[in-house]
Amino acid sequence: MSVALRGSPTSLPRPFSTDHNGYVTTDYVEATARLIDSVKTKYDVEASRVYGTGQSMGCMTTLILASAHPDLYAGCLFVDGRWDASSLKGLEGQHFVYFAAEDDERAFTGMGEVIAIAVGKPCPGKRPRHFSVHRCS
Repeated sequence: MSVALRGSPTSLPRPFSTDHNGYVTTDYVEATARLIDSVKTKYDVEASRVYGTGQSMGCMTTLILASAHPDLYAGCLFVDGRWDASSLKGLEGQHFVYFAAEDDERAFTGMGEVIAIAVGKPCPGKRPRHFSVHRCS
């Protein structure tokens, strides 16, 4: 399958984030939430059966959306991503599973920060090995 793009390169969509060393996003993150809501309404989708997932940048997008719109997803699967934990307070009490490679220091640390938000307390120790929504061990 091939796709022909029309127009100049400046007319192509901007990336999710224009700031690769910080926490700045473009309008496409909120456009994703609007698209999901539109599909739910147009096609009478059961909200209790809509799940979010993403790896790396997709994980970051899903983290942001799940936090900003707590009713958007029934649950999430986050894989190897990280976002500013101080802006993810909306994840408290949400259902999710989070995977991060221990050797990916940024993602692994981010996972610990998100789990701490979800359970309402930091996980003990510098390098936690397992997490659950009820306890850190």
